[in-house]
Amino acid sequence: MIINVDLTTGASVSDASTFTAFNARSTSDNEEVVGAAMGEAGHAADDAGHVWVSIDWIRSAVDGDPEWVAGFDAMADYAGSKGWMNDARSHILAHIEVE
Repeated sequence: MIINVDLTTGASVSDASTFTAFNARSTSDNEEVVGAAMGEAGHAADDAGHVWVSIDWIRSAVDGDPEWVAGFDAMADYAGSKGWMNDARSHILAHIEVE
């Protein structure tokens, strides 16, 4: 799953059914810049080159069927087991990949 972050228009999701990879793509690798451009989709992380992506925002952006929901839930559970979720389990940590 890819969170595309355009610095002027905000965030969108592509490859929504790919549950084996998760990153944010942008023209900047600065987490403050990318996080600010994300709007309600997320915000900068303390880790350089990373942003937090809202799980609720992903769900609303994709509006997936039950099979998608099950796959996404499994991906989120895996992310949580690796420490890639915040304490509230409301955001997933994404590495920023510069395009």
